[in-house]
Amino acid sequence: MVATLTERAEEIGDEFDLLAIRCVQASALTLFGRAQEATGLLEPILTSGHDSGRTDMLALGLCAAAMVRAALSIGELELAEPMVGVLTSRLPCADHASLAARAALAEARGDHAVAAEGHADAPSRWEAFEMAPEQGFALLGQGRCLLELGRLGEAAEVLGRAREIFARCGMRPALEETDERLAEATALSS
Repeated sequence: MVATLTERAEEIGDEFDLLAIRCVQASALTLFGRAQEATGLLEPILTSGHDSGRTDMLALGLCAAAMVRAALSIGELELAEPMVGVLTSRLPCADHASLAARAALAEARGDHAVAAEGHADAPSRWEAFEMAPEQGFALLGQGRCLLELGRLGEAAEVLGRAREIFARCGMRPALEETDERLAEATALSS
């Protein structure tokens, strides 16, 4: 299905639809634990957004946060950083994606206090948009950072909330990571 849609968009030269398809595909691959497969999509998405002058399109389908997560999950900090730089829009959704991406970058750089603060602000924003996966990722990020900061009780509470979201959404890879972090928080606080 994705190949057919991509082919049609390429045939008619519809850059907007092609970008949308790639964004949704990258987001879906990342959500289901296949971020490595999304890496080939990241550069064309970034290039398309820049070339078209429509960098606001990068936030389409909440793709921006997913692209940054995908790049960071495979250790590509250099690929993630420019994506965060182009996330400017007047749309609240893009602002939320930008906040999530900046928090993820701070976490990847080891600045856990800044990252925890950024991640802490994001769940309520995503909840207002009824974007449960993004809310879960923000809570998971906050929980990881709180663990790193030694704030185990807070980490366990936040990770428990993330776990509920990922279980409800059937997001197995994120649920597995959350369970690992929750077990770590529980073991360390005992």
